[in-house]
Amino acid sequence: MERLGVLISAGLTPYSAWRHLLARSEPLLSPKNERQLLDDLGEGLPPTAALLAEAGRHPAGLAEGWRRLAAAWALAGESGAALSPSLHALAEALRSRAEIHHDLDVASAGPRSTLRLIAALPLLGVACGEALGFPVAATLVGTTPGRVLLAVGVALLLIAVFWARRILRAASRYAAPEDVLLDLTAIGLAGGGPPGGAREQAESWAEQCGLSLPLGGRRRLTEILELSEGAGVPAGLLLGSESIVARRLERTDLRRRAERAGVRLMLPLGLAALPSYICLGVFPLVLSLLNSTGLIGPAP
Repeated sequence: MERLGVLISAGLTPYSAWRHLLARSEPLLSPKNERQLLDDLGEGLPPTAALLAEAGRHPAGLAEGWRRLAAAWALAGESGAALSPSLHALAEALRSRAEIHHDLDVASAGPRSTLRLIAALPLLGVACGEALGFPVAATLVGTTPGRVLLAVGVALLLIAVFWARRILRAASRYAAPEDVLLDLTAIGLAGGGPPGGAREQAESWAEQCGLSLPLGGRRRLTEILELSEGAGVPAGLLLGSESIVARRLERTDLRRRAERAGVRLMLPLGLAALPSYICLGVFPLVLSLLNSTGLIGPAP
């Protein structure tokens, strides 16, 4: 993104800047998407429209970055702000966003491993019994008590996996970032517009580009603009620092949620997965031992 800003500030057209960037940088896009983006720009499609079209060719997580780039590009052109500083600021925001995703993946690695253990534990009990020479599987299928245990064990296993996945989804839920409106408004202010007008432009382009604007971000922006007006301090500087704070708080919240998920996963593990292991691995082993000693026989 920084390289793109430098090329644009040097006077290159969007098509030329993207062509040089894609030709000499590490692969940013698949060959098909790269050709499509250059074709769109080469045919005279406005950069904002070309970037939005590119966003449509990516999954939601990656599309957000392209949409933010499209909104920043359009807003800089409309407000008269220099595009290069705007792209530098956007690059910092997207870099922070990538770090947040990485932190979430790292923090949720432990809980996800626990989920795999929950799913494998009952099956491991059956395999261990068979490896020891006991007909655990035959007992589960061929006897009435075994079939009851099989039904209960499978039901408990499904409950454990479903419960654990819900906990992980709740921990990994990714809310719309609050820094989008702050960063876009800062671009509008850099063009020399009044705070109210810059905010309206930012909201308009964010909506046109399909970006979500959470209520928390709107509140932050209102507080910053009121503080700027009351203290006589440039709002652009305050918006930049507030964006950093918003991203930092978001990273902290995601880490905290992942840590809580690791603790909450003990509930499906203890209340469903372990009982499932007992039903599928321990009790059938006991039944097979009793059958082998003749104390009980298969159900007629």
